[in-house]
Amino acid sequence: MRMCIKYVTSILVILVLAQLESTPVNAQQNESLDSTELGAFFDGVMASQLDAYHVPGATVSVVQNGKLIFARGYGYANTGQRTPVVADRILFRPGSVSKLFVWTAVMQLVEQGKLDLNADINTYLTDFKIPPTYPQPITLSNLMTHTPGFEEQGLGTFVRNDQDLKPLGEYLATHMPARMRPPGELTAYSNYGASLAGYIVSQVSGMPFDQYVEENIFKLLEMHHSTFRQPLPPDLAPDMAVGYTYVNGTYQPHDFEWVQSEPAGAMTTTATDLASFMIAHLQNGRFENISILNEATAQEMHQQSFTNDPHVNGFAHGFMVATINNQHIIWHGGDTFYFHSALVLIPEHNVGFFVSYNGATGSLAVQNTIRAFMDHYFPAPQPALSISADNVTRYAGAYLPARSGYSTPEKALGLFQSITVVPEGMQHLEVSLGLPSQMVLHYVEVEPSVFRSADVPPSIFGDLVFRADDQGSIKYMFWQNNPTTAYIKSPWYAEPQFNLILPSICILLFLSVIIWAPIGFWIKRHFREERPYLVRLASLCSNALSALGMAFMIGFIVLFSNPETALGLPSWAQYLFLLPWIIAVLAIGMVFFTILIWMRCYLSIPGRIHYTLVMLAALAFVWWLAYWNLL
Repeated sequence: MRMCIKYVTSILVILVLAQLESTPVNAQQNESLDSTELGAFFDGVMASQLDAYHVPGATVSVVQNGKLIFARGYGYANTGQRTPVVADRILFRPGSVSKLFVWTAVMQLVEQGKLDLNADINTYLTDFKIPPTYPQPITLSNLMTHTPGFEEQGLGTFVRNDQDLKPLGEYLATHMPARMRPPGELTAYSNYGASLAGYIVSQVSGMPFDQYVEENIFKLLEMHHSTFRQPLPPDLAPDMAVGYTYVNGTYQPHDFEWVQSEPAGAMTTTATDLASFMIAHLQNGRFENISILNEATAQEMHQQSFTNDPHVNGFAHGFMVATINNQHIIWHGGDTFYFHSALVLIPEHNVGFFVSYNGATGSLAVQNTIRAFMDHYFPAPQPALSISADNVTRYAGAYLPARSGYSTPEKALGLFQSITVVPEGMQHLEVSLGLPSQMVLHYVEVEPSVFRSADVPPSIFGDLVFRADDQGSIKYMFWQNNPTTAYIKSPWYAEPQFNLILPSICILLFLSVIIWAPIGFWIKRHFREERPYLVRLASLCSNALSALGMAFMIGFIVLFSNPETALGLPSWAQYLFLLPWIIAVLAIGMVFFTILIWMRCYLSIPGRIHYTLVMLAALAFVWWLAYWNLL
């Protein structure tokens, strides 16, 4: 759901998993989990996670064989009022777990013959249309597997208050992302695509999306503490947990988060309400004496529908597919700024669990909880690594996520999700995550193009798999259990290291101009030097360009390091993005002045060399701005 936080932390979120000590309890098929033992297990896990990640509260529910067998709240929903989390009353925001209700609604309408998963979605859109960028139309199946080919668009996903919320149709029509690849080619997780599917549900059903879900899912599953409405209904609002950040040893509360892409992540619910939803899906659509889906429809929804490569798991019709400790699971995570959640189903054991934390640093806690649960109840020995004889140097390079902006300034943010692969010997890889590198992992090749974690504990997201293009060159990289995005090998000029070095050199040269400017002015005044008019213009041009270049970089860093940018660009940003255009004009001017000072021998030799270097830096900086859509 979020833009900046997901860009900076999503790789860490899915891979940094702490080893939690607990005595494994092997849950054989159809063997019931013990609620008392579950309580002891979660009491220990939650105590360690809340403390380690400075999160005030959490909520948990576990189901098996059609029943809720455990639910408990931990910590505080409101630290100021010391309100404890109560699993069947306190409301959490599960973020993208909301999407499972979109996909369930879609399958209900497919079942009724009102929707066709393989039809062009423009069939169902009346107020606006998706442009035919490619011959292949986008289908609901593409939306459910996150393969429509849309670029990432984080800005505007959240808004600052309810007055800023636009009607869903208006938002989708005015914030349509560009189509960057044919549908069905690669996964690139899309909040816009999920919201589009929710809008189609409302168009076909003839009622707003939130009302449809209330009448056709919540009501049937007795989910009386769940809603997509914003603001919350008066009877639910008092039970809303507060989201927190942890700053300088204290918990800082934050206001209710307003989600513009409503179907993609605006749900508010309790752990016990989601237990009913888990039961319905584990029972193939049945909950007690009613059904929200026919058995065949539910089974179709749970089957893998798309994968980037045969060696990796992919998407079912909305659920993510994974293999953890040799167990087949379908699941979905969810993140807002201040709430982090996961819903996990293990169909072969008829087990499901939901967990959510109400702190900004809860992402890792969620992943640790999944690992701890699977290791405790479904332990599996780690297989011995059989090393392949392949030469791994062909995999070296930087890989950028397919889930990225391509036509907007958000393109530059993809660098923060980059993965850099460096060979270690002949069969090992060192994998650095993020920019700057936030973690280094180690993998060993077990068969051609397939690498297994050499770290202990291994990643919950499994093997690292590479794929070549039609010419035999390595082009793609995938995580076995994380289908949210494919990774595409970048050219050298898009690699993270190059994109740290180039602007740094430019900024250093600009800084040298800014430092020298007052010194040169003092020398001129002190010695009463009169420089030619064109030299003064040349100096003014380089001084202005250097100052504006420095100002833009500072402003850009401030803008996109602030999570609230996801709520929309502040008013001053429009002026910030004017600066690159002025810089480009000044750079052209510097080219002219550089030629002039060499032809007429203006300035000293060192002065001419310095001016030339600054001019080259200006041209390189303009190219860099243009490449990352900042110009």
